[in-house]
Amino acid sequence: MPQSINYSLLSGVIPSSRLHVYKKVFRTKNDIELHGVYVWTMKTASTLLPLMNALEIALRNAIHREASLKISNDWYDQLATKKRANWKQKKQDTSNINFYVKEKDEKKTKALRKVSRGIPSELTVHDIIIADMNFGFWENLLRECFNVNRNPKALWPQCLKSVFPGFPPSLPLNNEDIRKKIEKIRDARNDISHHSPVWKNKNVKNEADAINFINSTIDSIVDILSWISGENVSFLEKHSLIKDAKRCNTKEMLDWYKRDLTTISSEPLSLFRRNLSGTLRSLKNESFILTGKDSEPEFMITRI
Repeated sequence: MPQSINYSLLSGVIPSSRLHVYKKVFRTKNDIELHGVYVWTMKTASTLLPLMNALEIALRNAIHREASLKISNDWYDQLATKKRANWKQKKQDTSNINFYVKEKDEKKTKALRKVSRGIPSELTVHDIIIADMNFGFWENLLRECFNVNRNPKALWPQCLKSVFPGFPPSLPLNNEDIRKKIEKIRDARNDISHHSPVWKNKNVKNEADAINFINSTIDSIVDILSWISGENVSFLEKHSLIKDAKRCNTKEMLDWYKRDLTTISSEPLSLFRRNLSGTLRSLKNESFILTGKDSEPEFMITRI
């Protein structure tokens, strides 16, 4: 149980300086709550990663598919770009284009080395290059420097509707607006990779803000995935990955990790067994039920 842990001995694993922001935002009362919030944050982050990975792969495949059809199989070598007239925008466009060229050339060199050693017959050099591009490369391709009107070698706007066929028709479709949404998701994934709290944001002041911020990230991922392909969302739903993320990112689950069970209903196993059928029928998505009290074993029942 959490009460049996000597938290002062955890400083080598979780430095107190890193826990300060957790204590400040979640206003924890003791070490059990503080370390519970830390573990809840890690657990919540782990449920977001499959959604983020699904978005990156879907975006990559959609851009590659449409660019191959409309430009050529080696579209990444032929992209038309532009630099806007305003000096500040021109500087930004130059930087973004240089990033694209550098990443593309590095991945091409690496892929050609792999090909020289032999690759499976069902793969092409284009497959190897595309699979090696990171999330930042795909986000960068949505910038304005790749939007060139009436140019058959430009990604945008000619590929915009086919890459995002599910985008709401009532809203203006703009590559830069979509990029800004993806940038926030990529920033969140980078926070997870560098062990920074996924809820860390200048607007997050308390635990309710943290939960709302993470939920908005989940919703953004699902929205963009649905714009690319509704099947992607259905796949994640069938495997309960969206529900897992939503369920973990709730006050009830946070309180369970803090061991603040005063806000969570729990009942003895004997009573739970008697009410099992009705309990299971009433259990809603993204919720859970705890059973077991005091010295009894604990069980968490969720709907999948």
